[in-house]
Amino acid sequence: MQNHLQVESVKLKNERDLRDYFASHAKPVCMHRIGIEAEFLAVERKTGRAVGYTGKNGIAQILSALASLHYYHPVKQGDYIIALNRKDLSVSLEPGGQIELSAPPVSTVFQAEEQVKQFVQQLKSVEKKILSVQFLSTGIQPFSRVDEIDWMPKDRYKIMRRRLVEHGALSHWMMKMTATNQVNFDYADEEDAARKMRAALFATPVAAALFSNSSFSEGVLNGYRSLRMQIWRETDKTRSGFLTQFLKGGWFFRDYLDYVLDIPMLFIIRGKKYVEVKGITFRQYIRSGYEGAEATLADFELHLTAVFPDVRLKQYLEVRCVDAQSPERITAVTAFWKGLLYSKTAIDSIFRLFKKVSEADLQSAYAVMPELGMEALLAGKPLLHWARDLTGIAFAGLSEQTTSFEQRNESVFLEPLIADLEKGRSPANFILKGLERAPRQQPQNRLWILDRLRI
Repeated sequence: MQNHLQVESVKLKNERDLRDYFASHAKPVCMHRIGIEAEFLAVERKTGRAVGYTGKNGIAQILSALASLHYYHPVKQGDYIIALNRKDLSVSLEPGGQIELSAPPVSTVFQAEEQVKQFVQQLKSVEKKILSVQFLSTGIQPFSRVDEIDWMPKDRYKIMRRRLVEHGALSHWMMKMTATNQVNFDYADEEDAARKMRAALFATPVAAALFSNSSFSEGVLNGYRSLRMQIWRETDKTRSGFLTQFLKGGWFFRDYLDYVLDIPMLFIIRGKKYVEVKGITFRQYIRSGYEGAEATLADFELHLTAVFPDVRLKQYLEVRCVDAQSPERITAVTAFWKGLLYSKTAIDSIFRLFKKVSEADLQSAYAVMPELGMEALLAGKPLLHWARDLTGIAFAGLSEQTTSFEQRNESVFLEPLIADLEKGRSPANFILKGLERAPRQQPQNRLWILDRLRI
């Protein structure tokens, strides 16, 4: 989470001032790291319903407990705690009270595993202090309806709340109900960034199915393997989606810059306050300003955070298509993407694997994957087939990434995935099969679900 309220920046005179922006954040391969972002849901232990912001057992109290128990610095907006900081680690709030860990970049999945373990232990310490609260790690709130979930008191979200729903019926569901695990990657230059973008796009429908984990919501099976991904398909399409246009050749940095410049703006920050911007794209803002405000680099970086595709380019590449997983599988997500994207051999293998797959094939699979999961077809073959192939490529990619710094083989983190793939299972399948065996009475089902989804 970047604290944009603290950024002072240079003015942008024209679009050419941004032409080297993405190139300026390239790093030599020896400096490439992985960064994980993981969202967790806080619910009432007895009912499984989302915890509100206020009250003696609310989100504000949870953040206060984390701060006091683990030496975080509270970040406030007015009287409200909205985030926690400690060195280069941050804990932030998503619009519906999802608690997001943004961990500092590390070199290996083993280090990422330790980051997740430490934060999960911190959340468990809060459970011991606030006995009525339980933390879940899953892709969607299991028992609350969207209108039952509090909005978090952040000015940014007030603007997003009004604006996103104008272009997507389920935008509020995305903001309040869903949770994800995200992995971030560095790039060496434009060619490297473009190759990683293309590889991640090819893998997106497959990974979303492989890690589908939002099949139970509002107290029932919802008919989807990944309702979260379906929600994203019905979220503001002017700024989100599956960007298969970047599978084609071209000048990647220039083309991506053009993409974000032509997206309508949501806000800027002036005087440490969010100011809504209506009716103009960032390109128009650079040229004409807005109500006396002139475009700055900080405005552009803020605008980048208001664009939400499945694979997003900022100062690094973000892969964002996966439902939130159990803590053990967060490291599997990290290992899967690291094996695919930090190996030139793996990327070449992906390109060969998808050589005959068209953009239309990918979009078709992407459209039906939320409902069908790994049974969805991509170019005539089920996504399960592609998931097995990609996991094999990731396994090989990780095996070649051992170094003198870390000689352990990170492919060990893929072993649970490989075992599940042999049986054709995803996390969503566990829920579906489990509820077939679980008692039909609602209280027993609730207890089973909460036990299955807890951290």
